[in-house]
Amino acid sequence: MRKIIAIPDIQAPKHDPTAVSTAIKIIKGEKPDEVIHIGDFIAFDSISRFKKRDWKEARQTAAEEIEAANQILDQFDKAINGKTKVVFLEGNHERRLEAFMIQHAQALGEGFRGLSIQEQLHLDERGYEYIPTNKQPYVVGELGFIHGWYVNLYHAAKHVRQGGRNLIYGHTHDHQVYTGAHLDHQEPRICMSIGCLCDFRQAYLESRPSNWIHGVALIYIDEATGFFWPNFVPIINGVAVVNGKQYHSA
Repeated sequence: MRKIIAIPDIQAPKHDPTAVSTAIKIIKGEKPDEVIHIGDFIAFDSISRFKKRDWKEARQTAAEEIEAANQILDQFDKAINGKTKVVFLEGNHERRLEAFMIQHAQALGEGFRGLSIQEQLHLDERGYEYIPTNKQPYVVGELGFIHGWYVNLYHAAKHVRQGGRNLIYGHTHDHQVYTGAHLDHQEPRICMSIGCLCDFRQAYLESRPSNWIHGVALIYIDEATGFFWPNFVPIINGVAVVNGKQYHSA
């Protein structure tokens, strides 16, 4: 069996430090064969097309956001061993960097292409495999990993219908599972969202309640057949339980 831990939307520096710390403890304790960051690791609100909602957000720079993301990646790197494969999926927040460069292309001058996410987060130096949006899903066995496409009420069902395959994704910050019919096999297609690790108190929510939940996914994949067993691991008040073992940030 191949053991994989999938890490959803951290959105540094708007992450939840307690939830992130617990996720790192899970990786250190469970020793997965592979860790997959499934996008929106960095917020990039400083260069977002959306209007700023508070003074702190207005003063934030992209350099500060990049520094925060690198510090968290350093913590993840310390939790894994040299044999663990690490994959980094591009999310819509990572795409904000390229979108910003394109929007200001004329002012930047001919030939300027800016610096990529891979360079800013030192992904090649870290030994990560980077998967841009247009190359997703990243597939292991019969299971695909994407950042996520839809955010409607029944997004898991829509991912099943539109994606046409088994998928693990983030993007929505909640936990949802849907199974769809599969014509080729007895097993149904499964799509599952796995929450987030970001702060629930985002300025754009303006105090509105949300259905967000902290968590990660722990997946076992039979390398011979490709069959898989996905488990959502909720992190409640900084505490997670895996196979009866408790992990917490403290």
